[in-house]
Amino acid sequence: MGVSALPFQEDRLASQQTVQQGQESPGAAAIADSLAAIGLADSSRVADRLWAFHSLLRDADQELNLTRLRSFAAIVEKHYVDSLLPLVLAPFTGRVMDLGSGGGFPGIPLALARPDLRFVLVEGRRRRTAFLQAAVDELGATNVEVVSRKLNPFDEVPVDTVVVRAVARAEDLLNRVARSLRVGGLAILMKGPDCDDEIVA
Repeated sequence: MGVSALPFQEDRLASQQTVQQGQESPGAAAIADSLAAIGLADSSRVADRLWAFHSLLRDADQELNLTRLRSFAAIVEKHYVDSLLPLVLAPFTGRVMDLGSGGGFPGIPLALARPDLRFVLVEGRRRRTAFLQAAVDELGATNVEVVSRKLNPFDEVPVDTVVVRAVARAEDLLNRVARSLRVGGLAILMKGPDCDDEIVA
């Protein structure tokens, strides 16, 4: 099993200026500029899909508190850009699990960008999985499956890649996916800048 701990604070700096410039005019064009700044292929198509998701997210957020972010620029930078950076930095193959998907991050942006891959969004909170399923249906994202349960170390949800915006320690996360991730698969842990002590060679 390969493990990548990806620090995103520095990588996102290149897109911050573009995001801020789009702050006054929310829309697909502003998202596309930010995605192009990180080198994402087909950024205009992906941005159109994310703009459709953005509307669903903001409508549901008032009731479900899906994100603490309120400004368009912050959502683009910290949700959409961050979610898609792994596509630029690491290889994705086969069936991909988003563990603890929450409001759909990073799984839904990744699935919209890579319709050729299958994604499994695993989330234990029922109201959030209801939102995820409704969003997937509305977007017509047929490459996404929503799994409504909290994954434990004894569960098996066979995948080739795991990606998670990691709030738990790396060791705990890897234990939870040990039976699900195929031999030779890739676990991508999207960690903050202070994760050095968690990285084991």
